[in-house]
Amino acid sequence: MDEPARKRRKSGIEKLNVGGVRICTTRETLEMLPYFQALFQQEEDLGRSVQADDEGCLFVDRNGELFKVIIEYLRTFRRPPKEVLETRGIQLRDEAEFYGCSELLNELDGLTN
Repeated sequence: MDEPARKRRKSGIEKLNVGGVRICTTRETLEMLPYFQALFQQEEDLGRSVQADDEGCLFVDRNGELFKVIIEYLRTFRRPPKEVLETRGIQLRDEAEFYGCSELLNELDGLTN
């Protein structure tokens, strides 16, 4: 495994660059999402980072501001802020679907039914 991936795995802390937004969280939190489960498995199989920026952060070409909302949801399991739901609810749902965040999808679906 390459050095950036080895360091991340040893520390349990993941530094991400999601659409230009820097986010730091635990591997455990990310592994709640099928997208990252598959990504980490791919790294393990290949023995190297598969999507890293020039600073060694995991890079995901998605909306970083909405990803922060998803991470906060996984940390607290509290409903996203009302202003996010009112102004960006559809985009948040799209991002939750991309990452496979079924708990948040259920929460969002419950708000519209």
